[in-house]
Amino acid sequence: MGTIYHFIQLKKIEFQTDSSDVLISCEITQNMEVVQIFFMISHTELNKIFGELQAQNHHLNLFDFLEKINLNNDSYMYSLDLEKNNIQNTWIPELFNTSNFKQIVA
Repeated sequence: MGTIYHFIQLKKIEFQTDSSDVLISCEITQNMEVVQIFFMISHTELNKIFGELQAQNHHLNLFDFLEKINLNNDSYMYSLDLEKNNIQNTWIPELFNTSNFKQIVA
């Protein structure tokens, strides 16, 4: 029997200007258990996620909540903490195509 993702909630999105990867943190309710999980995705996938988030939070400008951190003269890190900023989200499982994501496992 395969794993069924019942509910996926994004918690945080982070990316650097000098990297092609985006780190996302989320909680997945899977078989009645909540698990925190991390994925590396592309900026193309991030655009899809931002589109979904903006549709669910049409009264907000999500880019206003992006925190910009100067890493050095040429590089910045951007962070969006959805939980801290009370940004509502339910990540639609249809967007969760495992071929486009790399799970980060410690």
